[in-house]
Amino acid sequence: VFHKENGGVSSARNMALDNAKGDMISIIDGDDWVEPTLFQDAVNSMKQNNAQVFMFEYFVDKNNESVKHSVSASKYGVIDTETALIRTISPDNRFAWSKIFDKKLLCDSRFDENLILGEDTLFICEIIARAKRIFYSDKAYYHYIIRENSAITSAFNIRKMSGVDAYQKELELCMNSGFKIAEDYARAAIVDLGIALCQKASKSDVKKQAYKITKTAIKGLVTKIVRSKYI
Repeated sequence: VFHKENGGVSSARNMALDNAKGDMISIIDGDDWVEPTLFQDAVNSMKQNNAQVFMFEYFVDKNNESVKHSVSASKYGVIDTETALIRTISPDNRFAWSKIFDKKLLCDSRFDENLILGEDTLFICEIIARAKRIFYSDKAYYHYIIRENSAITSAFNIRKMSGVDAYQKELELCMNSGFKIAEDYARAAIVDLGIALCQKASKSDVKKQAYKITKTAIKGLVTKIVRSKYI
């Protein structure tokens, strides 16, 4: 147990990563919970499939109801690096807490403490980009509890536009790593998030600022998205 002054979720996670001693990394938010077989199943699956990352499904818990998230059955099992990136960016499964990964993949990656939205996805994309083999389980182990004051559900403030910056960095990662198909999905994700944030900002007093940030971010991307055979 480490004690520190409150500096936000990324600051806390980074302190944990700096002090991690185990062979694998798992991230669980303090007010969520996991099924008791998660770690045993993850270790077994990673060994059996020679995988460096274990992705898994999750439940969304809200108003005393638990709903399982899932994707097409064809997307589960052993997947390659680019497919895992696409699954993370698209966004089929973009959260850091729905992955367990070999600590060797961590290198110098840490959560960007300047971001309040999208930091999960950016971090896990950096990890996945280093992996050669990923196993995606169709079994749900994590219970994600929707809270009224979470970063996603809370009232809009302009700092949430930092999510656009996070997604732009994901695009740069795909481009620099040579993942051409994931590149297209990353461009689409920037536009998708920008529009979603503008919708949330539409009734706030910073809507013009949010519109300007989005317009600047998506300039030049739309044509490539329209021409993409994957999007």
